[in-house]
Amino acid sequence: ICNAGIGGETASLADSKKWKEIIEINLQSQMEGARLAVRSMQGSGSIILVASFGAVYPMPFAPAYAASKAGALHFVRSLAAHS
Repeated sequence: ICNAGIGGETASLADSKKWKEIIEINLQSQMEGARLAVRSMQGSGSIILVASFGAVYPMPFAPAYAASKAGALHFVRSLAAHS
């Protein structure tokens, strides 16, 4: 099970440092966790990535959070379709 998440942003997109931090923790760390899990599964098993309603529904005051969770959702769906 991969579970990672931070938010704390506002509607402003001006702070690219915060945007990158949110994407790195909420999306990149999920990908890294899944990659490590695949290596150890030896052909069978399940990977569960925890997202939030922000993966599916717009979050006007948290665009980086919503984008990162949507990215995690589509990442795991793509990973499942590949296997």
